[in-house]
Amino acid sequence: MNVANRHERNLVLSQHCMAYARMGIGFMDDFISLAVHALMVPLTVWRKFSQMLVAQVTGGQGFNAPAWQYESMAGHERAIMHMTSLRDISLDVKRLQAGKLALNIEPCDLIALARRVVKYLQTTTNKHHFQVRTGLDYLIIMADPFRIEQVLINLLKNATRDSPEGGTIFVDIWEGHESENVRVAALLVMDCGLDMPDKHRAKLFGRFSRIDNAWTLKGEGLSLHLCRALIERQAGYIWVESVEHHGTTFYVTLPVYS
Repeated sequence: MNVANRHERNLVLSQHCMAYARMGIGFMDDFISLAVHALMVPLTVWRKFSQMLVAQVTGGQGFNAPAWQYESMAGHERAIMHMTSLRDISLDVKRLQAGKLALNIEPCDLIALARRVVKYLQTTTNKHHFQVRTGLDYLIIMADPFRIEQVLINLLKNATRDSPEGGTIFVDIWEGHESENVRVAALLVMDCGLDMPDKHRAKLFGRFSRIDNAWTLKGEGLSLHLCRALIERQAGYIWVESVEHHGTTFYVTLPVYS
């Protein structure tokens, strides 16, 4: 077989492999879509029942539950919130792949947004403490505030998973310059938990990527992929750095409103 024929055969094989890969991704997308829609009704019913039960018990209208049952009901609520979050992320990724993920870009205060997210997430954990650090009173960016909240929530949840022993998770915000005439808002999320090996960083934002570390912690895979897509669609950048024994830091930059 001469070189030309070998090259042609390799090209045909490569095309077949790409076609099968696209077919596999299509099947996976269809499965995710069906699974997500199948979860909607039972999740809604489960959450309503759980909220009604908690309201009755805490309001003195139901039985006197011991402490462990209160904790169990709270655990049910956390599990429902987690499943609902996975459902919403899967739907957003599906919309993203179809080019139907709409953004509402408007001026918004990144510092107020971060403090709002931190205040909400602090109610979900007793082991971790979230702290916003900035020397600014406000920092107005051009972005979709709902989607930036979504990104920050995902990054902070990722930081709590990487810090199984608890501790402080920092959110630092400042104004920087991408170039001499281009101002950007910069944000970092830093934990003091597990560090990330270099070999994992390149695939961290990939679709369906899951990182296992020494604590066998696992992320949902889609969440960081969605974070990157949302930030880049708003003319921003996101990347990660990790130093051994000093945890992991995610950085985000976004355009400043002028």
